[in-house]
Amino acid sequence: MLAGMIHLMRGTPYIYQGEEIGMLNGHYPSIEQYQDVESLNYYEILLAEGKTKEEALTVLSARSRDNSRTPMQWNNGTYAGFSQAEPWLAVSAAFREEITVEAQQQEDDSILAFYKQLIKIRKRYPAIAKGDISFLETGADMVIAYQRTLGEQHMVLGNKPKICPILP
Repeated sequence: MLAGMIHLMRGTPYIYQGEEIGMLNGHYPSIEQYQDVESLNYYEILLAEGKTKEEALTVLSARSRDNSRTPMQWNNGTYAGFSQAEPWLAVSAAFREEITVEAQQQEDDSILAFYKQLIKIRKRYPAIAKGDISFLETGADMVIAYQRTLGEQHMVLGNKPKICPILP
């Protein structure tokens, strides 16, 4: 849902490596597996504040910059197909075979397929990237809806399937 909202807004969307297949954070079981100096320092701060090692690692598993630096999971081979040699960061401890480019290229309803569809829609309808935007009052909690307009092109988008059908 968030990817759809970002890609259907004005401006230039970006995709962090692995986001397009739903890669998970590192979830490393040991501080020795982290490389980011900020994470290593924060770990020590958390311990000094009274957190246990397990609690500190839980915080890092959500916040570390290393989460966006883990090797891209191309396939379920050695090092997830990222390299023939051991990469400087380990493959995520939460690595799953279905969260690879190779596996998701075979699935029409994968996260990768959704990202490809978003990019295709964005290219096909200039109103998405360049059009005016006006937010709509829906009267419903938890619904974000807006319309995009550029010349004759007009579309209503939102975070609920009835509001935001996938366009052809």
